[in-house]
Amino acid sequence: MTNEKQGQEAFELYDQIRENELQRRELLGLNAKLLYKMKEKKLYKAMLGDEQGEWAGFLGQIDIFYTRSRINKLINIFKKFELELEIGISQAIDVPITRLIDLLKIITKENAEEWLNKAKTLSSKDWRIEIREIKGLPTEDDCEHKMQKYEICKICGLKHKIQHSGIAG
Repeated sequence: MTNEKQGQEAFELYDQIRENELQRRELLGLNAKLLYKMKEKKLYKAMLGDEQGEWAGFLGQIDIFYTRSRINKLINIFKKFELELEIGISQAIDVPITRLIDLLKIITKENAEEWLNKAKTLSSKDWRIEIREIKGLPTEDDCEHKMQKYEICKICGLKHKIQHSGIAG
């Protein structure tokens, strides 16, 4: 295969991956809305066939493979962007979910455009710095760095802090 053909195939595959990821995120946003409605209207009780049924019981039954924590985060993202900010989850579809979770306590109608732009464009390091600054926490630049040493088992990954014996050596 020539370099030109490989390049063409690589770009085609990359475009397919990007399109699939966009569709996945759109469906995730739709599922967040549906889960919110199911919870708010207590429709899960009908699905369980039990008026005393609990949300946690419903989540254990359904055939979607999200953890309870993940579902709660999705619902909180939906409530914040759709209901509170009224900007629509579609405006944030290209923002990683971890960053949307970071924004839940920070973003307002007044600063939404600025924070969504940052969430879409900043590197991971710069994002961490911005979030720590807005929360009033020390950043990497402000910290005195009290480092600790760790050992990690190459076989099982067990990690523990190396204790100093206090003996100079």
